[in-house]
Amino acid sequence: MRVVYYSRHRHRNAPEWCEYVGSMDELCAISGEKQIRAMKRGSVIVNAAQGKVLDEEAVTRALEDGHLGSIGLDIYPNEPHVNPRLLEFPRNMLLPHMGITPSRTQDTEKMEMCADEFERLLGDGEWERFSS
Repeated sequence: MRVVYYSRHRHRNAPEWCEYVGSMDELCAISGEKQIRAMKRGSVIVNAAQGKVLDEEAVTRALEDGHLGSIGLDIYPNEPHVNPRLLEFPRNMLLPHMGITPSRTQDTEKMEMCADEFERLLGDGEWERFSS
């Protein structure tokens, strides 16, 4: 599993296997059509960063042709509107955006809920669970 994150500053407690990118431009550069097609067939993308990070059309095409197995989103490019095409895939997990919250507990609970739901939807697979 590849985990890439963006923040204004590198998190000192982030696991060493997490990749840090220092700008939104750098993050956006790794989430377009070419990068999605380079992923292993059946991959799952989770974006809780910003709606404009993912190329929504590229994601939708990859879901339609089966290249992506699923997506998990809590943020959308045209919030509060969700692209209705994304609702057509029963394995997708589309959550309402909860905004920036000062409560670390809410963030942890949200990530646990996402992980639990992916396990339920995708069945037995190789999962690397972590807590922040």
